[in-house]
Amino acid sequence: PEQEKYICQQIVAAGGGCWFMINESGEKIYDRYRYMHAKYMIVDGERGVVSSENWSANSLPFDDKEDGSWGRRGVVLVSEQVDMVAALERVWAADFGGGEKRDLLAWTANHPLYGNKYGAPEAGFEPDWESGGVTYTVRYTEPWVVLGEQWEMVTAPETSLVAGRGLLGLIERAGAGDEVWVEALMERPWWGPAASNGVVDPNPRLMAYVDAARRGARVRILLDGYFHDETNVLGNWSTCAYVREVASEEHLDLDCMLGNPAGLGIHNKMVLVRVGGRGYIHVGSLNGSEQASKGNRELAWQVQTDEGYALLAGMVGQDWPYRMYFPVMVQQYQGAANHLLISEVLYDPAGADMIEFVEVVNPTASWLDLSGYSLSDAVYPTDFEDLRRWPLGTMLAPGDVLVVARSGVAFRERFGFWPDFEIDDTEGSVPEMIDDLGWGDPAAVWQLGNGGDEVIVRDAEGEVVDVVVYGAGEYPGSPACTELPPVNSDISLERVPYWLDRDLCDLDFQIRLFPTPGYLP
Repeated sequence: PEQEKYICQQIVAAGGGCWFMINESGEKIYDRYRYMHAKYMIVDGERGVVSSENWSANSLPFDDKEDGSWGRRGVVLVSEQVDMVAALERVWAADFGGGEKRDLLAWTANHPLYGNKYGAPEAGFEPDWESGGVTYTVRYTEPWVVLGEQWEMVTAPETSLVAGRGLLGLIERAGAGDEVWVEALMERPWWGPAASNGVVDPNPRLMAYVDAARRGARVRILLDGYFHDETNVLGNWSTCAYVREVASEEHLDLDCMLGNPAGLGIHNKMVLVRVGGRGYIHVGSLNGSEQASKGNRELAWQVQTDEGYALLAGMVGQDWPYRMYFPVMVQQYQGAANHLLISEVLYDPAGADMIEFVEVVNPTASWLDLSGYSLSDAVYPTDFEDLRRWPLGTMLAPGDVLVVARSGVAFRERFGFWPDFEIDDTEGSVPEMIDDLGWGDPAAVWQLGNGGDEVIVRDAEGEVVDVVVYGAGEYPGSPACTELPPVNSDISLERVPYWLDRDLCDLDFQIRLFPTPGYLP
């Protein structure tokens, strides 16, 4: 492209060098890689930069951010760790060496064999200086500085699919109580030709995500909706359709959505994994295609960093669809709540009341520490009702949910998977909510009233965070839901949208014919 010729021209004029990796069959020079797709820099041998983004104005807009911007969602990692920089230098040395390989061509204005093909741009060429816009409200105005304790470099085609190492090895470690977040430009439903399928040509990355959910991990996949083509059977829509079908059939804590949070699509190639309470981030150029893993030059860093994991998981939580962000004030617009919300309640199940559950959601951009938070149907400590507290160390990621069931065993028999917490001690592997004996009668049994009640969440200091009142229930300043499911119907009340809190039950909640604990509308 003329723009690339222009860039090379400027670099060479400033005293630098610019090279192309070429394919010229007439000279018997063929592709070393299908695409040179890696995105990395080495600065003075002291600083390494690995990116999911191209060095372009769309990916890295340089406009004034005060009025918003417009670009592609991605992440750039920068490190001065000596070994990480040295690893990049080894890749550079293997690919470039001294520029002596036959498929490397130095830029010259007019080459004796190729003329202007790799040379100067057309006379009078003017580069495109347009960058950014005003639609996306910039949320991250400064780089983050975090501590990374361990690291690993993944390259394609060498190590991208090595079992037990790299990305696949990281995901394979995730199980019950762990989390996997994916934000990517693409993830193919299967590899191989379009006429194939996931049984004949499985995508090992996608199957790793699904298998992590089968082992009990909470898995969320956010794929690009801007570049996506719905007519493409190998596109992101097909991937999400497959993922959601598997999640529904197997009752997995697994979801997949398409999004475009920053205006020009998701160009990210990022996987976040939390295993045993430790956070890991994988950022680089690797897309979820067979070509990326087997045919391209690709590069990614994996870093163990709890703080980095929390920050980037918060970003994905904010990017998840069904949220609105505007750079200017909008009349009567109400943004996402800044506190924990009750998102679904099943208070009158068909058959035994032991199937009752309450689901809560974190609609914020940050992790919430629920240590000491309480869930109750007791308005006052003297009520003959119950109050239970979440155990110390209970953390809830942005955009994620926790399900509290009265009986873990009864819940699993009904929905096919274990809840996050239970009230009664029916299953040793399910954490139990802590009974606060300072509220109500110690003999009181947790049971939501079928004709009406209150569901109340309080923080560790006892301040009310959220209240849902239905039927004959009463709580000061919170009108009750009057549109209720039929008696003994196994129909729940669900907050729609899950992030909005207007303190009006009939506005915030809808009747859900089929309860969906663990899944958001």
